[in-house]
Amino acid sequence: MDITFKPKELKPARDRQNMNVIFLDKEFERNVLLHIVTNSLQKNLSSCFLAIEGKMGEGKTVQTINACFKHGIHPYYFSSSQLAGNLEGDSIKKLEATYNYLLEHDKEDSFSVIIIDDFHLSIASCDENISKTVNSQILTDYLMSIADTTKATPGKKIPFILIANTFDQLYSPLTRDGRMKLFKWEPSKGQKSRLIYQMYNDILIGGVSTEFREFVEENINESLSFFGELKNDIYTDMIEEYIKEETFADLYEIIKKFNNDLSLYDRRFVEIDTIKRLAEIRKSEYRVQTVGGRSKC
Repeated sequence: MDITFKPKELKPARDRQNMNVIFLDKEFERNVLLHIVTNSLQKNLSSCFLAIEGKMGEGKTVQTINACFKHGIHPYYFSSSQLAGNLEGDSIKKLEATYNYLLEHDKEDSFSVIIIDDFHLSIASCDENISKTVNSQILTDYLMSIADTTKATPGKKIPFILIANTFDQLYSPLTRDGRMKLFKWEPSKGQKSRLIYQMYNDILIGGVSTEFREFVEENINESLSFFGELKNDIYTDMIEEYIKEETFADLYEIIKKFNNDLSLYDRRFVEIDTIKRLAEIRKSEYRVQTVGGRSKC
């Protein structure tokens, strides 16, 4: 392995001890922590892979990363597209280098995890719509070998979290008991509502009101990503209105104004009527047209 290689770790934008704006479900958090802790024991027979399955846009990736940030776990992130390549062995080069680096450098009192996102779209999938190369078999074999060798080796492990909409199309020996543990993220209306309240509590004037709860109830079938983008719309709308009224010599002046003078991210400033208005706009104008349930390309 190249000794100069150092994998890129995801870092929280703010001090993890002051993360009052993250959203994280207790059940979700508990499953992530259980996976990290059981893989860190001297005597453990835990599965190396935690597979988190759930519908698109329901906060699987964000909550996984938030759980890591909250508890000081070091997350190393891979997308499905990074596990591809044209040349034989491309699929595991960075993954293998990252895994070996963490094995060598992870300290006793430090905890790391490798996250692979959209795993159902990776070349490890058996879905006939996903093109296959020799790398598909190499990647699958590599992951299975990690799962098996870590079971035979005592002491702390480097756990993996695989995130996907479904694991039905994966090679079955990879998903069998002992190699992979499945956690299905199917939030109840109550869980989903609480996550949305967490998401908006820092910006709502007066906090989470009865009217806001009613708004959430009316839109509970929308995905969590819808509510996340709606919150972003609120900031964008406010900035857009401000830009209309002011003239600046450069963009830095605008950013400085919001970050320093308006303290945009540290005060409650939005009314429920604004949220309702922007929600209607998002529903009518921002939806990607779909044909037969698939995005129109």
